[in-house]
Amino acid sequence: MAAKCGGGGSGDSDKCITRYADEGSCLESQRYFLSRRTVLEMLRDRGYDVSDSELALSLAEFRSIFGDKPDPE
Repeated sequence: MAAKCGGGGSGDSDKCITRYADEGSCLESQRYFLSRRTVLEMLRDRGYDVSDSELALSLAEFRSIFGDKPDPE
């Protein structure tokens, strides 16, 4: 059974995806950021050439490029 995020203080929160989220910011850009990172990781796992700089992009850098409300088009 999967551990719940933030429960018990046993360090499970380090494995939680919410650690990438920052309080009080646009949730939409956080979702796009995490989705983009996951897709890039999947592409790399399948042998596509994905640069380390793309995977190392922080949420703040993502927002400076795509804004707080990225346009999926």
